[in-house]
Amino acid sequence: SISAQLVRVWGFDAASQSWKLYDPSVPAELNTLPVLTKGSGYFINVRAATTIVTGSGNLVSLSTGWQILGW
Repeated sequence: SISAQLVRVWGFDAASQSWKLYDPSVPAELNTLPVLTKGSGYFINVRAATTIVTGSGNLVSLSTGWQILGW
């Protein structure tokens, strides 16, 4: 889990043509991104370097700040 390092995740939902957000610092009802979908791309912001296993099973190193992540 990267929950200790996670700041925010944005993803674009092509079906609804809208941006979806997950931010652990806001009330749950404001989050519109409930799950990460395999094969989708996300903008992810972390407060410190960490690693994550994607939906495809790849281990990815994340640097501090924003980056694009293929799930």
